[in-house]
Amino acid sequence: MWFGAVLRAARKGEDPLSVFDDASDAIRQRPIIVFSGDAFSPSLESSVLRDFDFGEARLNELSSKTNFPWLLSNVFHEGPGTSDQRLLSQARESFVVKHGIHRIGFFGLAGTDWPSGCQNLPPCKISLPTDEARRVARHLRTVDQCDFVIAVTHMRLADDLLVSDATNVGDELVDLLLGGHDHDVVQRSAGSRCADPARICEGYSNKEMTKQGQVRPCHHMTKVIKSGTNWKGLSVVRLRPTHDNDRVSIGAMALHQFTDLRDSPQFQAMQPDPDIQRVLTEVHDKIHEAVQHPLLHCLTPLDGRSGVVRSSETNLGNMIADAVRAYYEVEIALVNSGGIRCDTIVEPTLETLGAFRRTPLTVKDIISIVPFDNAFVVKKVRGQVLLAALENSLSDAHTDGRFLQLSGLRIEADWRRQEGRRLLSAWHMPSDCPSKEQLVDPDMTYTVAMVAFLGQGFDGYVDFPSQETLVGEEGAMTDTRLMLNIFGHDMTSATTYGLPKDEESSIAEDDNDGIRRARNAIVKGYAEDGLPVVAPNCEGRIIFKSTPN
Repeated sequence: MWFGAVLRAARKGEDPLSVFDDASDAIRQRPIIVFSGDAFSPSLESSVLRDFDFGEARLNELSSKTNFPWLLSNVFHEGPGTSDQRLLSQARESFVVKHGIHRIGFFGLAGTDWPSGCQNLPPCKISLPTDEARRVARHLRTVDQCDFVIAVTHMRLADDLLVSDATNVGDELVDLLLGGHDHDVVQRSAGSRCADPARICEGYSNKEMTKQGQVRPCHHMTKVIKSGTNWKGLSVVRLRPTHDNDRVSIGAMALHQFTDLRDSPQFQAMQPDPDIQRVLTEVHDKIHEAVQHPLLHCLTPLDGRSGVVRSSETNLGNMIADAVRAYYEVEIALVNSGGIRCDTIVEPTLETLGAFRRTPLTVKDIISIVPFDNAFVVKKVRGQVLLAALENSLSDAHTDGRFLQLSGLRIEADWRRQEGRRLLSAWHMPSDCPSKEQLVDPDMTYTVAMVAFLGQGFDGYVDFPSQETLVGEEGAMTDTRLMLNIFGHDMTSATTYGLPKDEESSIAEDDNDGIRRARNAIVKGYAEDGLPVVAPNCEGRIIFKSTPN
């Protein structure tokens, strides 16, 4: 969830540059709350990728129950009967908010990479964000008489910067871009060339910019703002308008960002909304007993941080990939890092097999690690296609979910090399004797387990659909179910975890031999309370000659 931004225009005579001591103060003062992510409770929202996960019809059904506008200006239905340039998801192209004496125009922009990242996106045409931004901004200023124009985007930072450069003057001026898609807190001034979303502010290290979950207050003019993910990040923007010959512009700005609200001294002072608190309490009470069932212990920290798991080998990724490989008895398993969602280091529960450090990991912990119940298919993949897939894993989108965690492979790569030439070598490591590794042969075929999403060609894995399928999606094992079954949870009440009712019967028919193989691959022993213990390590499966920029 991207908690996009809280905007507030300064009152007449008020200094916006004195950034408030309590960010919750701004939220109480009639702000405009903007989301650029997968949300169903803001006041303005740009339609985004994950909103289409269950199809456009379901999105339309849910969005019709909300009391805020959904904005999208550059994605149109494509196909018979769609010559009228109908926007996806019944979205509005733009929306005008009257805030005090000023008119603020908002519009939504989608990134050109949407089709590669969403399997349920309907046939559509995505217009260039730069072209649509200029067109809509001109309309908002000249026809709708807006004083300010703000784009709510769900694009990669590189696309945001292109739009920023293209909308700097005149009636095509876009004052702010409030962005999502990248999972980072970002601020960029007009003209910036720093397209690395992992860097908060151009010219400064993140260590220089952050303290106790907060970014150093920013008083200079910032045009592109991103607010992180998972409800941790927040951006609060204060604007002071100036009037010059009937032209209104932003005279001053104050930006206050959080990388993690929970680490901020202000967090305890932020009062929860009573209605939201009531709903959350009801939901939590309903599922608490089921998901608190203890499952396992870990002797080592399990690294599931998004920024790490999406750009390097992690022991958590190794464990999941090893389990999938053993379950299917395949030569290689590929786990897309976007399926690992806990975004944290899971601390050890044991000092040794006999010394407890804290309570065991539970059903809730496993679901937080692999929440999507992604089905794993098996394909016969030619070595040439496998090498191309590994190269795609190392593309410039290394901060998104296409980066692969591996089992049965060892690779060496160099981030400094040109995209498409970063893979230096790839070695197949047989499960019966990993020391007898051999270079991946372009002309050989390998049995490979992968998430069905990749097998269908999404996230840039365009060659996988042409490879022979040995185990299809129907009846396939899923990551969530596999991990729960390994640790002895049979999921007999599958609907508790959001699974369809018809999956309950199939759970009892799981391949017990496969579960045993997977358990033997990752469980290292049992604690005194009888629960299984894991202790995965990083083993040099992914070695870089340099780090990402």
